[in-house]
Amino acid sequence: MGQHWKWLLTGMSRRRFVGGALAATLLAACGGGESTPTATGEGSGGSGGETAPTATAAAPTVPANIDTSGSTNGGLVPPKAPESNLQSTKQLTVGMSLDPTTLNPVLTTTAAYQSIYAQILEQLVIFGPDGGSVSPWLAESFEWVDDTTLELRLRQGISFTNGEPFDAESVKFSIDAFAAAKAYAFMIPPDVYKETEVVDEYTARVHLNRPYAPFIGFLARGGAALPPKYYAEVGEDAFGQQPIGTGPFVLAEWVKDDHITLKRNDDYWNGPHPVATVTYRVIPEDTARLAALETGEIDLAMLLPVSALNRLNASDTVDAVTHPGLRKFALHFDTKTGPEALKDKRVRIALNLAVDKQAIVDGIFQGAADPMEGQWEARQEFGFNPNISMFPYDVEQAKALLAEAGYADGFDLQVTYTVGRYPQDKELGEIVCDYIKQVGVNVIQRPLEYGTFTSLRQEGTLGSHQWGLLLPPEPYFNYGNFVQGSAYETHDLGDEYSRLVDEASRRTDLDEQLALYHQAAQIMHDDPPMLFLVIPQDIYGVSKRVRGFQPRTDQVLWLFTVDVD
Repeated sequence: MGQHWKWLLTGMSRRRFVGGALAATLLAACGGGESTPTATGEGSGGSGGETAPTATAAAPTVPANIDTSGSTNGGLVPPKAPESNLQSTKQLTVGMSLDPTTLNPVLTTTAAYQSIYAQILEQLVIFGPDGGSVSPWLAESFEWVDDTTLELRLRQGISFTNGEPFDAESVKFSIDAFAAAKAYAFMIPPDVYKETEVVDEYTARVHLNRPYAPFIGFLARGGAALPPKYYAEVGEDAFGQQPIGTGPFVLAEWVKDDHITLKRNDDYWNGPHPVATVTYRVIPEDTARLAALETGEIDLAMLLPVSALNRLNASDTVDAVTHPGLRKFALHFDTKTGPEALKDKRVRIALNLAVDKQAIVDGIFQGAADPMEGQWEARQEFGFNPNISMFPYDVEQAKALLAEAGYADGFDLQVTYTVGRYPQDKELGEIVCDYIKQVGVNVIQRPLEYGTFTSLRQEGTLGSHQWGLLLPPEPYFNYGNFVQGSAYETHDLGDEYSRLVDEASRRTDLDEQLALYHQAAQIMHDDPPMLFLVIPQDIYGVSKRVRGFQPRTDQVLWLFTVDVD
């Protein structure tokens, strides 16, 4: 693992990077210092250099580019904010499409929910804005002592807003909770985590039962610091309604389906935030959210449709900010409870050939998206197999395969898709169904609002469904989502696929990992569990009075660097 990987940037596309392994860039001071970057949408928000800063790897499990010290640009923690910020009465209003069901990170991996609780509860380590880097935060540094022992050295003198100390005991409690959480089961197999040892007040050691390369990525997504006494006292559900953390804001008010208000934590360990109040307004309709931005009712509109781009670009008061995304839209085939026809891979390949993905990109998304290339991983993610080609649009070949499989006259297929949860989700669902009808399949459309959609998915009665799934950019979390027995498996890819993914998670050599993931990707392509569709870019509307906003590949709103005029 002495090799050092580089960014290879081509426009907005990162040709190759190590998931959870690249050093990140320095963000500007949360007090709005001179170095505050402006969001341009021209990539990942890096500092401009192509090579990642070198870090000292303590053991083979640490990829060479992970910054474990927190002392370089990869540390991401902004300079301490000035006490004068306490005099600020600035307000920031954010428009979101949905109201969270919980603000307890143990119970959810939803990026929209984390966009709120990330300002209240802080991570031990964090993904950088590019989505692939991992750097220290509340853990001042981390080091692999050996292949199964991770040592975390913690920042000192930090307290939760209820007065509980942030220390190794709280870290042990937090990691135990996340490792046992149902929501994170796809990130950490049950045989991996052993225990967290309290070495001293500010040192914790995580012990694993076996080598598990993605553990740092797990902590970057599921490693928020929880206050043990308060959490145990109120329970996980109540904590989700009134969370307490170490962050720059505290929850002040939550009016369901209307707004959530956060108030500045004046005693924040890294200095008071320049913004006194942050209000999240729940505005489900895209057009209403855009109108609220244009009239100045909100300062930042999350995840707007591409139809807003022209209006935003022509405005004198707001800007359009676009960023490469990782939310993958696919039609997941349910071969277990769905029609018998779906069990034949020729039928599933035919459906992939029936849809013109590039036309959807150019039409519905006005070019602000990329077609999925016949595999689950995006081109910019570690684990992408460049030897796999996108399924072409070929109606005649699709009909021929259906006939060969014995379905020349088609079959009945119910397709469920979300409405109003993501930009263009309804339009995408309708046009994909229209494409499938053109090859003779009788499609029964079932559009659902997101609450009903998720309830049916949890019950296992959703059937074949189309949605936009956003996962952390660690390859195991992506490939592992479809192994046998996983929560998202709707088609059995076989023993060999599951074996390859498991073996990759145990390898510390990046080339060995990549070779295994490439084989898994080929299996998924040849026996497609889904109709691979598109990966849209993320579009934000931002008032010109907002400074320091930087979009993130994981779609989490990060306010540590944001200020307003």
